[in-house]
Amino acid sequence: MTVDHDGDWFAVDEDTWRVEGIVLRTYETSEYLKVNCNIRLDGNNYIIFNGNQTIVSDDYAESDDVDTDSTNQFEPSEERPFLTVSSALISEDRDGIAALEKMYLKEKRKKWIESQFSSWDKKHIALSELIKDNLNDSKSFKHIETSWIDVCNEEMKEDVNQILAACGFSERVEIGDLFIMEEFTAKNAFNATIKNTAYGIVHELVKEICKNNNLSNFFCRHLKHML
Repeated sequence: MTVDHDGDWFAVDEDTWRVEGIVLRTYETSEYLKVNCNIRLDGNNYIIFNGNQTIVSDDYAESDDVDTDSTNQFEPSEERPFLTVSSALISEDRDGIAALEKMYLKEKRKKWIESQFSSWDKKHIALSELIKDNLNDSKSFKHIETSWIDVCNEEMKEDVNQILAACGFSERVEIGDLFIMEEFTAKNAFNATIKNTAYGIVHELVKEICKNNNLSNFFCRHLKHML
């Protein structure tokens, strides 16, 4: 289990905090636990008390709209020893927690990338639709090949931006973006089939993809389409 959302923390007194809306995610299922509770440091241990937990899905993990019938109250007791946590245990386990969170984020990004592509022919679904929207004959579109670069570090960012600059584009990627290159054929205004390449940038936070209206360049400038 890992923390998916930190929630809001409020100081009650020098040794006690109130936590509202912390969201915990289990690795085994797609369910989340939304928790409200008090946390007190008694010198050696952190005591979790006056709490309640609600099992929610991903859609409701950060929403206040939850089913109160699925909410359970909890207090520290012999049946719930996990509500008393040694401060030494927290200190020793930080590296392990960080490793689990890193693994979870890596898997989450992998799924985010994979969800954008067709499982049949591997084309980028949103970019392909944008291409068709700007063709003279959308039915003539035929996908050839799509490749992508996960801009995950500064070196990758510089490499992709050098490519863009060399091609004469003003657009630039940032770390966290996905850079897409899609080759295709389609008919032009003279009914001749031509081969072209579309370039796109998908921003992870806002999940948008944009491209140019100019068929000779096919790059993101004005038109935007939400994923």
